[in-house]
Amino acid sequence: MTTPPRSSRNHKESDVLDAGELLFQTQGYESTKIEAIAVEASVASATVYNYFETKNNILLSIILRHLEAALPERRRFMRALPDDPVAGIIAFENMLAEQALRFLDRDSWKVILTAKLLDDQSAAYRTACRLDTLIYKQYIRILTRYRNMGRIGDDVDIALLASLLIDVGNAVLARIVGSAHTVAEGMKLWGDPSVRMVLRGLIVEPGKPV
Repeated sequence: MTTPPRSSRNHKESDVLDAGELLFQTQGYESTKIEAIAVEASVASATVYNYFETKNNILLSIILRHLEAALPERRRFMRALPDDPVAGIIAFENMLAEQALRFLDRDSWKVILTAKLLDDQSAAYRTACRLDTLIYKQYIRILTRYRNMGRIGDDVDIALLASLLIDVGNAVLARIVGSAHTVAEGMKLWGDPSVRMVLRGLIVEPGKPV
């Protein structure tokens, strides 16, 4: 059997991911079958299995693809942080939640969140940890910037605060994907008050000594 050129393989893989993304959004992850993804991508079912083996692997590849696509938006945000740390962190959390559900449906995120809690040997668990690690590094940069601006005291453990904010974000995302609320509604109901509570007493007002 002749192996197809790499460019042809990449093109077909991209078509499969595009098809999977569309069907996950319109039909839901659980209702979407590999065969339907193959039809949408105009390839044989065997081709899909050859490239990805399982539907779960398609989902993880879609998440990683959009993780890369989301980075420029996050970097632009971090280059223009609001002066107020509370407003900045709430805006960042809102952006993360909006990005999470921009391309994937709630059922897809349930797969990731469930794996993170119940299956620490799965590829979905490793993907969730990879997402958290990236957000953690971004939070370290954001919090360090606010500390350098004199808005977060030197006695605050930046690493611990970043981890707490990630836990809040994951909890809010779990509530959003398990409810009928939109991202914006969910963040205002659960995310904004939670972030304000975590940051209470940690923010230095302008003009006050750190």
